[in-house]
Amino acid sequence: MAHIRVFNHYVQSPFVLLAALEFILLAVCSYVSIVVWGWGGRPSFLPVDYIILRYSLVYALIMLLSTLSLGVYGAAVVERFAGMAVRSVVSYCLLGCSAMVILFYLVPEFDVGRRPLFASVLLSLAIILPVRKLFYIVVGADNLKRRVMVLGAGVKALAVKEAASTAGLGFDVIGYIPSDNKPPAIEPSLLLDAFGSILRLVNKHQVDEIVIAVDERRRDAGSYFPIEELLDCKMKGIKVTEAVKFYERELGRIELDEINPGWMVFGDGFHYSQLRDVVKRGFDISICIVLLLLAWPLMLFAVVAILLETGRPVIYKQVRVGLNGKP
Repeated sequence: MAHIRVFNHYVQSPFVLLAALEFILLAVCSYVSIVVWGWGGRPSFLPVDYIILRYSLVYALIMLLSTLSLGVYGAAVVERFAGMAVRSVVSYCLLGCSAMVILFYLVPEFDVGRRPLFASVLLSLAIILPVRKLFYIVVGADNLKRRVMVLGAGVKALAVKEAASTAGLGFDVIGYIPSDNKPPAIEPSLLLDAFGSILRLVNKHQVDEIVIAVDERRRDAGSYFPIEELLDCKMKGIKVTEAVKFYERELGRIELDEINPGWMVFGDGFHYSQLRDVVKRGFDISICIVLLLLAWPLMLFAVVAILLETGRPVIYKQVRVGLNGKP
């Protein structure tokens, strides 16, 4: 299945089409709700209005971002329609409405009132959910699962196979490629012959992702690690993933036995950016100030309670390792 790369993530093209369709439907639902219920409680029967149109587009964007933030589209593959519907209600009624209320305070000209917003959300759910149901029926939820091929047939590949047997995951393993001369730990029926090239297998089985799960990468130790062929696959848009990262993404855990210095060096979580540090620090300080303004009465009560019960010191202190190993 074709993929589109968006912000360093590979997204299946049917999901992109579904998101575009939902954006249009969300804007239409918002526009219709305002026309029927009025802007701020005042009737508005104008067929086309620039301000209402602009608000409708903002509403559609916020609701779509709320949907993406909760992983609603992928939930239909893993949790089926019921899980997707629950996530949709939460994304629209909680995240989306909260964001819209904040927008009303920040941009008063967008304050349409509670009734039009409530009507927009209800109408959106009434239209979007059946559309998604029809989409997954036509496309097929199982067809949206990622097709994964594993390079390796040893102990690490067997661990991937056991993980794949867990119900409720969004991928199917189509086979394993032996990477050394040792007896494989995978049953022969699941082994693939890489004669020719790995790209040939990728095209034949319509593979979306290749997981690297080899026990030994050194060729002098009899291992088969086709770095050039993997590069060809990546240049064709096929995602190549280390087993550690695959476990973390699919199972929500890190296999400590799989961690090696190479993974630490090339991991995505160790990029340094001065701009990111400044933005993050400013964000942390802003949130702390807001929380401090909201929670200071409770904190004052806690301070008095600590003084009455245990006395000083009120604030617990301890020497910890800080940035660059400094205490």
